[in-house]
Amino acid sequence: PDAAQEQETMQATTLDSLLALAEIALAAGEEERATYHADGRRETVSTHTMMLGLVACEVARSSNARLALGFPLLDPGLVAQFALVHDVAEVAPGGPGDLDTFGNTDPKARAERDAAEACARALLAESHPRWLGPMVERYERMDTLEARLVHYLDKILPKMTLALSSCRQWVEAGHTLEEFQEFVAKQGAALAERHPDITPICGPLYEALNERVERAWTERGEA
Repeated sequence: PDAAQEQETMQATTLDSLLALAEIALAAGEEERATYHADGRRETVSTHTMMLGLVACEVARSSNARLALGFPLLDPGLVAQFALVHDVAEVAPGGPGDLDTFGNTDPKARAERDAAEACARALLAESHPRWLGPMVERYERMDTLEARLVHYLDKILPKMTLALSSCRQWVEAGHTLEEFQEFVAKQGAALAERHPDITPICGPLYEALNERVERAWTERGEA
């Protein structure tokens, strides 16, 4: 084929790839999570992703302001990229969608979800080899401070929706404050064990957020 045909083929391939990315973005906007808005609407994967990006970049910048105290230097741009792709495999072709990891503790359900996500990541690596596929795999490896920061914050971000919605999700599901406290103790220990280098950065936020959720829960009961 001549150069014009090659250029046309390349443009069509690029457009198809970008349209596929657009479809993933639209799917993220349709996939509802277990967490609620204050008015009772379900949060979507898109909303969660934007929230994580905003919070993670702010935390990274705040941490960088404390370099003199021995805190590590974080790349906010890389943090933003990891936040953007962290849940893509959930909504990409072959992905399992969202799973409520507080309400659903069935090991089989989690194993099936993990297997479906692995399948989706493999498809992404094949269909989007330039940036998305490699970035998803890079996040999954957790071999950078930035990825570990995003992972830590991702796990505690649902508490922000709880605080803002007066714990609507868990109260309406019939959970108790004691169950929340038990969950927090286990989660905090697991995060500290998995990410000891991130805990000094995010640990104070984790404690403050848990206290805010407990206060919101108590105030809801008193209302």
